[in-house]
Amino acid sequence: MRFQTPFTKMLLMVVCLASAVSALAVESMGRVCVQAISKGESWKANDTGATERSIFTVQIDSLPAIPISTNASGVFTNLSLATNHVVKIQLDGKPLTSFRFTFKDRGDHLRLWYNPFYGTWSLSDVRTGERCACPRKPSNHALQPTPDGAGSSAARFTSTGPAWLSLGR
Repeated sequence: MRFQTPFTKMLLMVVCLASAVSALAVESMGRVCVQAISKGESWKANDTGATERSIFTVQIDSLPAIPISTNASGVFTNLSLATNHVVKIQLDGKPLTSFRFTFKDRGDHLRLWYNPFYGTWSLSDVRTGERCACPRKPSNHALQPTPDGAGSSAARFTSTGPAWLSLGR
């Protein structure tokens, strides 16, 4: 194919570049499933003031916050794999902790969960066959709250181990 003008060549290059960027953007999205708080656990070493009746609010970047409790879980989707993210957690409406994370050197499917005994939050890769808080058929929304127990297996993901996060007040 022969192009007659520099403008035509430039237009073709822009269309090709836009297609390549669009294809790359589709592949570079991650998700963080936020697990419901376990019921019936011991809270003896937990000095955060949290109880089994507490409501945590989890927010990633500027996305809408998700209320997390023993009866509620949720998921954040369409998160960039290439950038740093900020997680902010509140306990019963009061700021509790915040931290940064990235998907670098990890899978694209992470699980955020709470250990009631120590009062700590952990972020780990979803392991092969492990259930998480993600709905069975995720949509393209940035936020998807799910009822307790609605999970799916994540057989296509690999594990790199947990990252422990201390709750500082």
